[in-house]
Amino acid sequence: MIGPTPAKPAGDRLIRYAEDTDRMSRISTAAIVILFVAVGCDPMSPSSSRRELNAHMIEVARDAGWELEKPHLIDFELVFDTYEAASEACESLGNIGFASEVIVDQTSGAYDCHARKRFVLSVEELNAESALVEETAEVHGGVLVLWSPVSEP
Repeated sequence: MIGPTPAKPAGDRLIRYAEDTDRMSRISTAAIVILFVAVGCDPMSPSSSRRELNAHMIEVARDAGWELEKPHLIDFELVFDTYEAASEACESLGNIGFASEVIVDQTSGAYDCHARKRFVLSVEELNAESALVEETAEVHGGVLVLWSPVSEP
């Protein structure tokens, strides 16, 4: 597990992601924003909506020309009320193959656990990984907010 890193101040999580071009590509940023609006999926909604969003996101990625047969590094963002809960969730996810870190959101005071894993983006694989992350978040009193591909050099 990586130690806590202060997040750069930003009001809305989606805006923070959209501005953070070092962490993801412009295509993935646009896809996330478009999907949240077009699908009308609340990131805090039940798992069935998340599975639907995952399927739509993969369709958009395929249409945008992503090479889905190749592995991509995916970042899952979980949010917690306490540092301890975020840290425990990061440790749990580390035990099942995720690289993770706690980031303190200076604006909201929330504690984010960012868990990253590389895998081939398929609906089945993304749903399985999302379910593991979502379950871990719930066990530790948090929520899975969203996932996004990490831009790599």
